[in-house]
Amino acid sequence: MPASQAAGHGGDSDFDVRFIYVHPPEWYLSVAPEERRDVIELGIENTDVGELDRNGWELRKALKLYRRSNPPLFEWLSSPVVYLECGSLAPILRELAPKALSPLGAWHHYHSLMRKSRARYWEKRRSAKALFSMLRPLMAMRWLKLGCGVPPMRFDLLVDGVVEDAGTRQAIMELVALKRQRREQQAFTPDEHLLSYFEELMPASDEYAPLAPSETRIDMDGVFQTVLTEAIPFMTQ
Repeated sequence: MPASQAAGHGGDSDFDVRFIYVHPPEWYLSVAPEERRDVIELGIENTDVGELDRNGWELRKALKLYRRSNPPLFEWLSSPVVYLECGSLAPILRELAPKALSPLGAWHHYHSLMRKSRARYWEKRRSAKALFSMLRPLMAMRWLKLGCGVPPMRFDLLVDGVVEDAGTRQAIMELVALKRQRREQQAFTPDEHLLSYFEELMPASDEYAPLAPSETRIDMDGVFQTVLTEAIPFMTQ
């Protein structure tokens, strides 16, 4: 298991465990490994530490998605909580991230998340969770438009990078506090700072992002061979 780390944990949600794994060498030497299942979905399980939601991607699948600048994978790699990390995969991918990122592709990913959250939550029930579900992707889109690189998984770093007004920062952190207190489903009315910031970001969110796609080509074959070579000794012991 080259990398195992948290994708994040909400106030009234389970612990999201996301990982990348490798198969024994013969799996990759088969005629059509691409036709085999390349994900592990263990679902939610109650444990002594709480509910664990564990899902993982096979190495080849993960590298293909990374080459396409897959935003969730970039978030896994920047998670502030790491449960287990083995080998060189995660450090290699973190180092390559600035070159691998497609700002335009990432912008469209967060734009899609924002629109889905707006339709599913905000228009039906104006709760703290609904606002947060839209605010985070909106801020990530702002981060990308400012040319700051990969949007951070840590929410406080995202706030520091895109929010200048002190009153708005305070209102956002109060929103985060509601989530931590398991009150995120309650009806919620944003204060004037947060509402003003939200109304500032929202109209521009449907505008086409003036960003160019990444032209960098990264040698994923080399990364794949390095990681698999590292893993083989552990499999044969």
